[in-house]
Amino acid sequence: MPCNMQPFTGSLHARRHVDGPDTLEHPTVTTLFSLPTVSMEHIPLSVDLQLPAYGNMKCLLPVRYLIHNRTGYPQEIEISMEASESFMFSGNKQIHFRLLPGKPYELTYNLFPLVAGHVSLPKMHLNMVRYSGTMDAIVQKMLPSHVFIKPFGKKLPGEK
Repeated sequence: MPCNMQPFTGSLHARRHVDGPDTLEHPTVTTLFSLPTVSMEHIPLSVDLQLPAYGNMKCLLPVRYLIHNRTGYPQEIEISMEASESFMFSGNKQIHFRLLPGKPYELTYNLFPLVAGHVSLPKMHLNMVRYSGTMDAIVQKMLPSHVFIKPFGKKLPGEK
C-alpha cells in the first residue's frame, strides 16, 4: 500500500529560570506539555492542476496537470480522463507512462466550456500499476473539482 498512516506523538519541555541576586528564592521551573497525536500520511505522488481562475463560455480554457513522483523509484502510472457533459476537450483520454523520481510529468488539455456557471471539471483517474486501486481517492482530494465559467455578455446596440 503506497499510503501508510504513521502516528507521531511529542511533548514540549518548557524550562524557566530567573537570573539575579536572589536566584535561591526562584528555582528553575520545568513544565512538560504532552502534544496530541498527529497522523502523518506518506503519499508517493503529488498532482498539481494549473488552470485559470475562471473561463468564458465557448472560449478555450487550457489546463495543465503536473504529476510528481515523491519516491526514490520509477513508478508505472495509468491515467484516464472522465468524459464531461459540460466540456469538450482535446488531449489523451487514456495514457500509460513511467514516472521517474524527481522528474515531473506534464499533461496538457484544452477544455472548451459548453455551459456557464460553477461547472464540474472532468475527473482524472490515476492508478499506480504497482499499487492498483489505491490512489484515486487521494488524487481527487488534491485537485479542484469546479471552475467558474462566465456566460456570454450581451452586446449593446451599435457595438461590434
